[in-house]
Amino acid sequence: MSQQEKIYHIFNQINSSGLRYFQFKGNTNLDNSFSGKSDFDIIVHEDDFEKFEDLILNIGFKRRCSSSNKFEFDIEDYLFYDEDLEEIYHFQIHKRILFGDILPNEFYLNNINFWFRSYYLDKQYPIYRVIPELEVILVTFKLLLKNRLKQSIKNSIKILIGRNLTEDKHLLKYQVLINLFDLNKLKEILDKEYPEFYDVIIDFYNAFKANRLNFNYQLSLKSRLISILRKSKNNNYKIESKKYEVNKFKNRISSCGSPNNGKVISLIGPDGAGKTTLSKDIENWLSYKLSSENIFLGQVKDSKFNWVLRKISRILRLFRLSKLSVIARDYTHIVNAGYREYAINQCKVLSDSGYYIITDRYPLKEFWNMKIPMDGPKLPEESIFHRKEFDVYKKFPDYPDIIIILKIPIEVSISRKPDEHNNPSIIHNISKKMEAIDNLHNLKDSIIIDATKEYSEVLKSVKSFIWGKI
Repeated sequence: MSQQEKIYHIFNQINSSGLRYFQFKGNTNLDNSFSGKSDFDIIVHEDDFEKFEDLILNIGFKRRCSSSNKFEFDIEDYLFYDEDLEEIYHFQIHKRILFGDILPNEFYLNNINFWFRSYYLDKQYPIYRVIPELEVILVTFKLLLKNRLKQSIKNSIKILIGRNLTEDKHLLKYQVLINLFDLNKLKEILDKEYPEFYDVIIDFYNAFKANRLNFNYQLSLKSRLISILRKSKNNNYKIESKKYEVNKFKNRISSCGSPNNGKVISLIGPDGAGKTTLSKDIENWLSYKLSSENIFLGQVKDSKFNWVLRKISRILRLFRLSKLSVIARDYTHIVNAGYREYAINQCKVLSDSGYYIITDRYPLKEFWNMKIPMDGPKLPEESIFHRKEFDVYKKFPDYPDIIIILKIPIEVSISRKPDEHNNPSIIHNISKKMEAIDNLHNLKDSIIIDATKEYSEVLKSVKSFIWGKI
């Protein structure tokens, strides 16, 4: 319990507020929810919804917005980061109970007053949850309405070869759930609250228990369920058409991010500071619940065109054609500038669409006038390509949104990459780059990290800083 102290405290605050909510699905897997490995699916009473949102925002949650095919109707997403455990908790706050996989949620329960009269506080965790008899009704709806043709065929094959049907991961959840509820209580609820579904729910249960859920039978139950939903005279299971709302997002890149679009997060540091490893780990961390991508902004290393140009430059030098040799060599920097231009444009497009972009390096303007250039224009004024290269870099934003400055002494840089830092010229260049990095001061939304510390400590500090800026 001490390891999950923050998330326990959050729920205790919510519970003491008196706001009406409950976890309406996933209650068989609360261990994973409280350890940050799965979502909390919470429905809040419509009269308390805005107050609930205000409360969790004041606690420290951040809202997550989605676009395109990731957009879900009548659901608000909130994230909380526990800096001590380095876990992201995801609250999906539902305005109503939706089910069906057509848009993707075509049907919703219009009247759930009975649900709000039937929830209770879990014995192990400080969370209100729905009774299992109601959850099994919802799970049955989801299993039948979900587009599971391929899985149903697999299930039929399993039955033919004598394998246990509950090996299917979706139905395994159903198996766990039905072991928790009272069948007589389920029948009583169906009889009083949902009489039109009585036969379908019980037939599904009986077929599951008897291992008779083959594809044809599931299709038959699905057809019966949809017929009942569509013929509902009292509009309790309203059918929603969301095509207009979907079309509003069709031209956007599908993403999950903050309401203020995404961010470009750049790692600045000398060789051996851990930029490459750190960028991968940050991207993995963010991608759990947010759209993210890694983009390299150093010199392009796998350009076949540049490889040919360097070979041509050496051959021309052998024939004492020094001017042509320099032109061929200098043009490699135009190729590099073009690569960076494309990559930075990609950063802009993706971040505007909600992505969090982690870049290894960034051509900060502070580096442009270095005698030994670093991540900026490299050609001297006498080069015929100087102006062309400079004009490309002038298009770039001066700074990324978030800057992580990693500092290490030269001795550490050499010890971490002994095979690369093996001659006085290279070491001299590294020292000049470190000097330039040391002179970076008072940059907006930046942090200076001592990268000589234990890697786990460095990663934890970087995560906390980034989360504070999202």
